[in-house]
Amino acid sequence: MPSLAYARWVEFVADPLDLVGRLQGALDGGEPDPYCLARATVVSLAAAWETYVEHVAVETAQYALLPPVLPQFRAQVRQFHNATSENVQALFLPVLGHDLWPHVAVSGKTVGQTRLAVNTNQNTRHAIAHGQDRPRFSVAALAERIAFFRELVANVDQYLSSHLAGRLGRHPW
Repeated sequence: MPSLAYARWVEFVADPLDLVGRLQGALDGGEPDPYCLARATVVSLAAAWETYVEHVAVETAQYALLPPVLPQFRAQVRQFHNATSENVQALFLPVLGHDLWPHVAVSGKTVGQTRLAVNTNQNTRHAIAHGQDRPRFSVAALAERIAFFRELVANVDQYLSSHLAGRLGRHPW
């Protein structure tokens, strides 16, 4: 059974999926700047990833941390932004006691390649959101990014559930 954070992820990832569909229509219809939809896809995908990370971190902490520590951790999550691989690692380290990344690599990619793909998407989002770049993406490239994050989120959710089950003797969600 997936976490509540995963259910929210499914809801939020619908936006980038919708934007990719609209991009194809805009490219076919000769819109003046159809690539603004592509850039919006990258930004919304980064937002969906960050939202998932924040929610699943709190959900996991509720099972992994002692009650007196939870308010401090929730405050840390409220300050969390830019879900790069380094920031995600730092967020989960006190909850898990170890690095998350070796357990959640996307198929066909090493841990390093998985982390690089996350960082590339986050850095691209940053450049777009702050007006530093106006890149163009093909529909296929965006679909590949979305598929990558869909698998990554599923892997993270499954690993956290299994990890907590080992500690609790039952699956947490």
